[in-house]
Amino acid sequence: MERTVGKLLRTSYCKLSEMHRMPLHLHRAAQQLSACRTPAMGGHIQGCPEGHASRVVFHSCKHRLCPQCNTLPTERWLMKMRSRLIDCAHHHLIFTIPHQLHDLWRYNRTWMMQVLFSSAADTLKTLCKDPKYLDSMPGFTLALHTWGRSLQLHPHIHCLITDGGLKNGEWRTPRGSCFLPARVVMFLFRGKLLAALRIALADGTLRLPPDLSIERCRSLLNKLGRVKWNVNVRERYDHGQGVVTYFGQLRARRSAEERTACSNLGATHRVSLPLTSRDGEGNTDAALRALRILAALLATHAVAQQTHRAALRPLCHTS
Repeated sequence: MERTVGKLLRTSYCKLSEMHRMPLHLHRAAQQLSACRTPAMGGHIQGCPEGHASRVVFHSCKHRLCPQCNTLPTERWLMKMRSRLIDCAHHHLIFTIPHQLHDLWRYNRTWMMQVLFSSAADTLKTLCKDPKYLDSMPGFTLALHTWGRSLQLHPHIHCLITDGGLKNGEWRTPRGSCFLPARVVMFLFRGKLLAALRIALADGTLRLPPDLSIERCRSLLNKLGRVKWNVNVRERYDHGQGVVTYFGQLRARRSAEERTACSNLGATHRVSLPLTSRDGEGNTDAALRALRILAALLATHAVAQQTHRAALRPLCHTS
């Protein structure tokens, strides 16, 4: 049986759209994904010139969320990124926003993405320029991941950064055995992101949920400034190939496709989905309603087409 996100959309999206109001870009994403590689997209005939064999091939939607269409673009992206990797050791860092900010994320998705990217990038540049740590400019790549292993909202940034950097044309390596202290990275990242939120709240840029007043939001930001955030500095890698491959999987959204096993769709609107708990205790087979999966897939993962999900900061970047 066909097991694709498109199958899920064709079966259950109409009912979902009747139950929930969604922005236009989500409707467009659902329409394109549901029509991918179907007669609705049109097609062409591939055949042998001698007439021995022929087949009809339907066109793809080429939407960035579609797992069926992202294989070739992802391989091209991986080839380009691998060619840019410097032949040196790398580090993998993960910047995660607290779950208390998820409602603000939903109401300010594009702005929050930009702030998350800029806060992580500014944190790395500030610390790496510090003579106590690297005193040079490294090369790093940032990739946005917006969901957890059970498809819940979980915005975080993955970073691949070189174990060293350039200064005045000279390659420099970290002064100590520790590349960047995780606690220091966490403090600076937390401060930069909360500062951006406070400025946006003060000038009216930040959209607040109906149940969150300005006073409560200000109190929430003050509270988050006193708690530990989840910033993970992983061990040193001899090269960055494995992390880049993982970035490619995020770019292609393969996890949503490969883990979704559609069964008994239609009247029952149910999906069998292998889930992995965030504490790493293993997989759990759970029967989840198709409407719940669709809502998580579209509302959490589909973004406006002009939004970038990865940023490359080359060694020559100094601003």
